[in-house]
Amino acid sequence: TFKIKITDLERKVNVNNADEPTLNQARRVIGADANDAGAIVDSIRDWVDRDDNTHINGAESDFYEGLTPPYNAKNGPLDDVSELLLIHGVRENPEMYSSDYANVVRVDRFGNPIPPKEYAAHLVDVFTAISTGRININTADRIVLQTIPGVDDAIADQIVRIRSGPDGADGTDDDTPFANVGELASAGLPGPGVGQVQRYCTVRSGTFQVQIDAQIGTSKQTYFAILGRNNQRDIQILSFYPK
Repeated sequence: TFKIKITDLERKVNVNNADEPTLNQARRVIGADANDAGAIVDSIRDWVDRDDNTHINGAESDFYEGLTPPYNAKNGPLDDVSELLLIHGVRENPEMYSSDYANVVRVDRFGNPIPPKEYAAHLVDVFTAISTGRININTADRIVLQTIPGVDDAIADQIVRIRSGPDGADGTDDDTPFANVGELASAGLPGPGVGQVQRYCTVRSGTFQVQIDAQIGTSKQTYFAILGRNNQRDIQILSFYPK
């Protein structure tokens, strides 16, 4: 037997091409401490860019080489979103990345336990390392929608309400997805605002994560695949790996 779950990756922000305003919005909506903001945003930019020039609050290889164990900055795109755990600002606060780290015990230099910080959402819920680069306003949740510059929580809620549509006569949801990004005007964005956010958004996804749970007798295995869809007849397997 096997079960398949398919999730589009355009429902998240592509961390590799996220600009500074998007990274700042993402930091804000997850509830990261303002004191950590500069390090998080600038260090992600330093990790992805191809030079060794350090942004004001960022970190390049000279910082990471002083750690134990030492390593170099990637100076290139993330292959997997979990690489965020290596980046200055996140590596010191792993619970920011995922709730899986909420119970990790950390101590200060005096050996006193440091209480974990609480976040409204986590970086793994917001970012992906592989996608076409634009956020699908038909599939992104309200947290991800708020990473789009110009979209606040009220507009994000309105986007979700419009695309969900009214309940049908039989009690089921009558989804009414956006046909184009220009329809964001109906969510409360003024005309100029729609034009500003269009470069961040799409209404169609082209990258998908497939989870396959397979079982033969008592043996179980989970596999993941990343698929890229150019069109209905051209779907490429970008990666395939066991969990």
